[in-house]
Amino acid sequence: MLFRSELARDVQGEMFAGEIKALEKGDCVSAKSRIRDLNPVWEEGLIRAQGRVQMAREAVTRDWRKPIIIADDGLIVPAMIRFIHENCDHATTDTVHSLLRRRWWLLNSRRVISRIKKDCITCRKITGRFQSQSQAPLPKQRLALNEPPFTNIAIDGLGPLQVAIEGRKERKKVWVLVISC
Repeated sequence: MLFRSELARDVQGEMFAGEIKALEKGDCVSAKSRIRDLNPVWEEGLIRAQGRVQMAREAVTRDWRKPIIIADDGLIVPAMIRFIHENCDHATTDTVHSLLRRRWWLLNSRRVISRIKKDCITCRKITGRFQSQSQAPLPKQRLALNEPPFTNIAIDGLGPLQVAIEGRKERKKVWVLVISC
């Protein structure tokens, strides 16, 4: 826990120096700041996002109520996402996003998670594209322009089959005839 807080302080110190100065003074962050819309607050030396669930004190942890804000271009971000992704059996983007939000608020998180998932070799193997088989060319008989309809047909039959009729105990014999043009 202490290590995570120190790591977050270092990352925030690099990415949000101007915002930290403003929040330490008790001012609001500038209107041009990337974290302005997150309603950032300064708590215990960290910038946290103030969300709508801040009144839920008993059910959730403080990190979930007010996650630590981290920039998407921080050095620890790819390692953190890769760790969550691989430890959750190569989870989907939404799953990694949900698990990440329990403690951290990552700017542009879905884009960053998708990029890391796209680079994952195991995920590439799992979700690889299937090979498609090209169809054979049509025979000349089927491409004749001057022939009338139903010149070339195919008929196939099968049966007899025993079929149970709904609501009755008796069975009937049926035959199937398939005609293709």
